[in-house]
Amino acid sequence: MMPNELAIKTIFRVAIYTKSTDWSYENEWRIASFKRPKVTGLFTDYKFDPRELSSVYFGPLISPVDKNSLIAVATKYPHIRLYEVAIGMSRTFLFNEIRG
Repeated sequence: MMPNELAIKTIFRVAIYTKSTDWSYENEWRIASFKRPKVTGLFTDYKFDPRELSSVYFGPLISPVDKNSLIAVATKYPHIRLYEVAIGMSRTFLFNEIRG
């Protein structure tokens, strides 16, 4: 493996899998990977069991187009909960459940 490639993968792992203990109450699961070989484009889709998906959180900077597209996809999973995330005046995160 080339030194730059190793550095990129190391930074990637640290950024994705390192979490401050302040956020440990979330019990969040993160899945990250590189796209499959020979795939063109920016990402690779992976199959998953629908029971593995429980919630989707839309950050405050998501575009309306992306948000609406994801809400449309979420209708295929009626058991999941959708949340808009906002930053409150005291710099706290506010989670507002929305319906698709």
